[in-house]
Amino acid sequence: MSERQTSPSRRGFLGATGAGALALAAESAASAAPISEVEKANEKVVNDFCAAWKTRDTAKIGSFLAKDAVYRMIETSPPTKGRDAIIAALKDFLGKAKSARFEVLRSTVMGNTVLNDRIDYFELEDSKLKFHISGFFWVVDGKIKEWQDYSWPKVDDKPQTNS
Repeated sequence: MSERQTSPSRRGFLGATGAGALALAAESAASAAPISEVEKANEKVVNDFCAAWKTRDTAKIGSFLAKDAVYRMIETSPPTKGRDAIIAALKDFLGKAKSARFEVLRSTVMGNTVLNDRIDYFELEDSKLKFHISGFFWVVDGKIKEWQDYSWPKVDDKPQTNS
């Protein structure tokens, strides 16, 4: 009887790597050297970007993105390339949302890389959604050049209904 060997997919590898990096960074943050001014600025860009979601203003949200930014909503989705394309995708989704909010639970910065652990909240016409996310951001010259979200197990078993 032979064993079937499988190799990990690139997505699976990247997802595990991203989650592992976040866990490692959080564990070692207490013993790490103080962060540099550039790192503080990069973390502020990401935190301000996350705070901008409550406005649902796609122009404001998009202002944090580099012109050639790349965004992947979750580890299994194809990348959206370019600020204009990302804004168009966000407009479509946020146009259906009554409210949106990112709650950053913790973040770690290493050079141009910012990792955050957050809960994303969205209220739609007939439901409330809540997602636990590990966000990976690569910040260059004060703009988010890459943004990748990795999903955690569901916060709730099913979306809440407005009742």
